[in-house]
Amino acid sequence: MADERKRNWSFIVYPDSAPDNWQSILANYHVPFIISPLHSKDKNDDGTFKKPHYHTLMLFPGKKSYSQVKAITDKLSSPVPQTVVSVKGLVRYFAHLDNPEKAQYDVREIKGFCGADVDAYLTMSRSTRRTILKDITKYILEYHVTSLSTLVQEALNRDDDQWFSVITDTNTWYLNMLINSEWKLAHQNRYY
Repeated sequence: MADERKRNWSFIVYPDSAPDNWQSILANYHVPFIISPLHSKDKNDDGTFKKPHYHTLMLFPGKKSYSQVKAITDKLSSPVPQTVVSVKGLVRYFAHLDNPEKAQYDVREIKGFCGADVDAYLTMSRSTRRTILKDITKYILEYHVTSLSTLVQEALNRDDDQWFSVITDTNTWYLNMLINSEWKLAHQNRYY
């Protein structure tokens, strides 16, 4: 692995052994990087808790060798850096999105630095978007929502970024039509 050259590298940072300014050390390289939430709830196979740690991903503009990246991780007292096969898969792993058997972490705590766009790697799959749209549809029909503002307020009250995204990004026409239908039904029943 010593001569392997790749653009994307990951490594673990242990807060108890890294310098307090480890994020500033990384930022001084002016290379986009992404940090997971603090993984403090992960467990070993025997049920004991793993040592709290951060997963870190560096996105170099050009290929870097193992030794070049190791020089960086040595400054952080981090274990051996690893090459990354799928950036999207790794960023999703930062919150264990595709691993329901593992401790779950808030995607809003995944942080990008030096221009790293976390949201670009957390885009919802079509099946996830469809499932959320079904949930929103059921909510509209069950609670007879008759205004888009009421629906948006519900997404904000839930503090649910996925609901908010599905409502505002691509499904507004459909949701407006459904809400309009609920409004018409409510007003038709008033006069009969």
